[in-house]
Amino acid sequence: MKAVPRPDHWISYKPLPEMKGKNMGVFAHVVVKDGAQEKVKDIYTNIVDIAIEEKTCTVLSACTSLVDSTNHLLYEEWTDYEEFFEVQFARTYRNGFMRWLQPIMAKPLSAEFTEILHSTGTHPHNVKQNAFSLMKSTHVASGREDDARKLFMEYIDQVGKDSNNLHANVHQSLNNPQHFIIYEVWRNLGYLVEDDMKGDRRCELDHRCAELADHELPGPAMEIFQIYYDPEKYKAPKAS
Repeated sequence: MKAVPRPDHWISYKPLPEMKGKNMGVFAHVVVKDGAQEKVKDIYTNIVDIAIEEKTCTVLSACTSLVDSTNHLLYEEWTDYEEFFEVQFARTYRNGFMRWLQPIMAKPLSAEFTEILHSTGTHPHNVKQNAFSLMKSTHVASGREDDARKLFMEYIDQVGKDSNNLHANVHQSLNNPQHFIIYEVWRNLGYLVEDDMKGDRRCELDHRCAELADHELPGPAMEIFQIYYDPEKYKAPKAS
């Protein structure tokens, strides 16, 4: 395993009509100073509790990397791209979040914004300490994005049939549309590691990803996180 590459800057807001009615994902990474691992857990827990009031944010899951214990991830899902940026830039309490984080950050906060292309269903909640999330990063060659979408959506359907898998989805980055992220939640770390090392399904995926890859961009990477806070969130009403 190695750390998944992260953007070095936030994307600036711009209207994206194509995102209307589509779910957006956010992978917010903060790398903290040595000794601040427990402090950032408290801060991320507070952030989750406060952000629960946002009615278009449907998932908030805080976790820590098994590759680098100073790397903490806040995974979010939103049903409204426009509201996310309104929350980020127009509401003052988000500035408070940064004031909490800045004294313990070793590097600037990094966030990957994505369109969620396909999912096995609803993200689980209240599985903290008993579940692990996986991020798998792939950069594809320009012009191969449609092939990548098809490949990853088929893969997600396969993963969803595994009884040890709690959730899986695939994201296409809004920071860089050539970047795809597979996100999975598993109930058992041992099974996840065994599946990665021996599983035919993942070996086949790696082989096909290599055929789509842009070798001028960062190579494939996979990082596993342990979930430590994931309360139940607001549930969007079903379409009539």
